[in-house]
Amino acid sequence: QVLVMPSGELATVKIIERDSSRLSSARAGDNIAIGLQGIDPIHVMSGGVLCHPDYPVSVASSLELKILVLDITVPILPGLQFELHAHHAKVSASLVRIVSLLDQKTGKASARKP
Repeated sequence: QVLVMPSGELATVKIIERDSSRLSSARAGDNIAIGLQGIDPIHVMSGGVLCHPDYPVSVASSLELKILVLDITVPILPGLQFELHAHHAKVSASLVRIVSLLDQKTGKASARKP
């Protein structure tokens, strides 16, 4: 059995293939096709992670990001609601606080608080 994350659902591995050849196992980072049973497909998403049920990967509820803003159409202020895209995942998010502004040339944090 495997734990499908981030849904937290259990599934059974039915088949593992690489280039149409069956494999008996796969390792982290392998590019494979995998067939699962015992799980509704809505709980499996591209970019998700399969792990051992006893050793689940952690799921973050907050992130500290360094972003580059190219074209400002809406002021970037705490409370801003936006859509965060990471790999194939897309989630609703909100800006809690701005830690610092970065100098465009050096990438260093400015001394003043934003």
